[in-house]
Amino acid sequence: MRHPLDLPATEIASGIRSGQFTAEAVVIESIDRARSINATLNAFTVIREEEALASARNADRAISEGKTGGPLHGVPFAAKDLTPTKGDLTTLGSWTSGDWVPGKPRFASAGSKRPVRS
Repeated sequence: MRHPLDLPATEIASGIRSGQFTAEAVVIESIDRARSINATLNAFTVIREEEALASARNADRAISEGKTGGPLHGVPFAAKDLTPTKGDLTTLGSWTSGDWVPGKPRFASAGSKRPVRS
């Protein structure tokens, strides 16, 4: 059997639905892989581990109850930080936004009174 992270998302979802593996196990593997490559690739500004694990556990619970939330239910994903997410570092793909955390004063460390972008 191939490693779940080497499969297309549709096959990961199928494996989760069939009980071949759990969403939680796939998320744990995804987090481990993200951590191991991030030092080299600098691909992630934020890895929301606790939220991802909680979501995976909820997906596994729903599946065990015969419910699914769609064709990719339980499959982890990563998103580029182009959408501001309150409380998470958001670079918008540019070093010029590299210190922005929506909901916190952007220039607080410099003592600026500039308004917070939200």
